[in-house]
Amino acid sequence: MFIRNKWTSTIVDVDLWVRKADIASWDVVYATEEQGQNLVDTYQDSFERVDVSNTIIQKEVTITTAEVLALNTTPKELVAAPWAWYYLVVDKIVASIDYNSAAYATNTTLEFRYGTATTKVSADIASLLATTADKAQSVWGIEAELACAVNDNIEANVATGDPVTWDSDVKVTITYRIQSI
Repeated sequence: MFIRNKWTSTIVDVDLWVRKADIASWDVVYATEEQGQNLVDTYQDSFERVDVSNTIIQKEVTITTAEVLALNTTPKELVAAPWAWYYLVVDKIVASIDYNSAAYATNTTLEFRYGTATTKVSADIASLLATTADKAQSVWGIEAELACAVNDNIEANVATGDPVTWDSDVKVTITYRIQSI
């Protein structure tokens, strides 16, 4: 995890054993999802002194072939819901395929949404699942007004029905922030 001193702008790589008395002088600028959750668990009683809103968290999720084939019926959770009074904001999503031998057919537009609110959190990735070669595509978070869903997860799905005829996993790397109300 990387943190930046608020006064000197020094950026250092640290472990999460930073003493609570010292954390007030630092902003978290990058953390893995596990580090971000550990930060919250460790310092939840001192949030007034920790600026978690600037924490960029990156998580990699593999959507298996079987999960892709059922993606409309059973959306794949990418990021678990945060705790009460917090919401997730997507910065960027990168999806890639290490092509095997058969492209998906029908219902091949990947969507990324809040789970229970079904509000899109980014643009769609329309051509990745139909590819016949190794491929990666990226989208940024929604640039227009977004009604953020409080205490809701983020899921990948396809809109109208399950894809068919496929045999490659999809790797999704999602970069996001946890914000408080």
